[in-house]
Amino acid sequence: MNMANLVATRSTCRALNVGAVIVKDNQVLATGYNGAPSKVPHCTDTGHCSPGLSKCTDNSSIPSLAIHAEMNAIAQAAKYGISIQGATLYVTHKPCISCLKTILATGMTKIIYAKDFQESDEKKAFREYLLFYGLIEIEQLHF
Repeated sequence: MNMANLVATRSTCRALNVGAVIVKDNQVLATGYNGAPSKVPHCTDTGHCSPGLSKCTDNSSIPSLAIHAEMNAIAQAAKYGISIQGATLYVTHKPCISCLKTILATGMTKIIYAKDFQESDEKKAFREYLLFYGLIEIEQLHF
């Protein structure tokens, strides 16, 4: 988890710094942080998430430019042909529903996260529905 926190310092998102590390057999396979897609100017460089929007959290109708840390770690593994099936994901914040669905599709078997976030009752119920099948273990690490 300390590595995930360190990776989060590379985040270029103006709303929230998140870091993720994928590990298997005590070997780091991939890392990711939230930020703009590769070769696209980052929010910290341009001073805005999109024209007229200083932070992506300022207006929920405008899509965020940032790719989530979990997705970037998964993409990094895919880019270099690294299998993450059976791996554990360490992430600084609880994965959103979209990230959780992608994590399930990769075959990772465990998620360890540090910080929780507020979500609607509907999203909580949907998360529980996804976790009901027992495909992945999820645990909050309190330090």
